[in-house]
Amino acid sequence: MPLKNNKDPKKKPDKNANKGGQNNAGDKKPKKKERETKNIHVCVCGLSRVVDLYLRQVNNLSCTTEKYIVYIDPTRGSDEDGRINATNGDLLLCVYDVRDPSSVTYLTDRIMPYLRGGNWKMGIAGLGVENRTGGSGETDVFTASRLARQYGAHGTELVCCDGNQMAAGTLALYGQVCPEEFEEEEDEDENDKDKDKNKGKKPKP
Repeated sequence: MPLKNNKDPKKKPDKNANKGGQNNAGDKKPKKKERETKNIHVCVCGLSRVVDLYLRQVNNLSCTTEKYIVYIDPTRGSDEDGRINATNGDLLLCVYDVRDPSSVTYLTDRIMPYLRGGNWKMGIAGLGVENRTGGSGETDVFTASRLARQYGAHGTELVCCDGNQMAAGTLALYGQVCPEEFEEEEDEDENDKDKDKNKGKKPKP
């Protein structure tokens, strides 16, 4: 005796069922937004030996965030005598060695007087924070913030043994000095969210 087919001949098959591995047409995942590439030109000023600590990572100064792929392009901003010879970067970065108080004195005596009162996008950074031991011959941990207040800038301390970490720290400092560089993208993201919320809603008469 032949087996009965339990399928209802009147019932039409669901065209959307398991089509391409999707249960419903609305289950499609939104495309990931591609990261934007940012190139930041940094003019580095300070005692030549300390500037070299930054410049020696020139081939490794990049980092990736949720929204950006960032490349730091550093150039020497002061000469051996402390004269400022490059200020046209996106960020003017004045650096000192956290283990050498004389490098701070060099900044305050030879570099900063030329920059005071100027319309610079300026940051101050202590390099070599990974080498800080708390010894009496080092600068104190408040040096960068103190100099930043004194000269109307923003300050931080940076790792200098790893280019990616140095780039990430420089990006964070740049974001404080130039927040407008990132506000436009944030506004666009908010507008996109509002568009998604209002999609399909009928306009009020």
